[in-house]
Amino acid sequence: MKLNNDFTNSLDSELLHSSFRILNSSNPQNNGKNGKVVNLTKNMIVIRSATFDKIIKIPKNEILKYCITTKQKMFVLPGKRLLGRPEEVKGKIR
Repeated sequence: MKLNNDFTNSLDSELLHSSFRILNSSNPQNNGKNGKVVNLTKNMIVIRSATFDKIIKIPKNEILKYCITTKQKMFVLPGKRLLGRPEEVKGKIR
């Protein structure tokens, strides 16, 4: 998959409640986990798993590459763009 750098919409409206999939992680147990984004903190991303219907908390620093699917498109981004507080991440994604 090709990396997309044109994810320019508002982070709060686009990332929260969007479909999220971890493509590559430093922790092999997190590879392939997916679901809807429920909450974002400085160091954690919280998703609701679609398959098991449970809440999964994943440290942001373990995510190397992830995929976000919004209403318009699918974006593949490096994990370093996810690090930081949600209001700080908005500038990194643009």
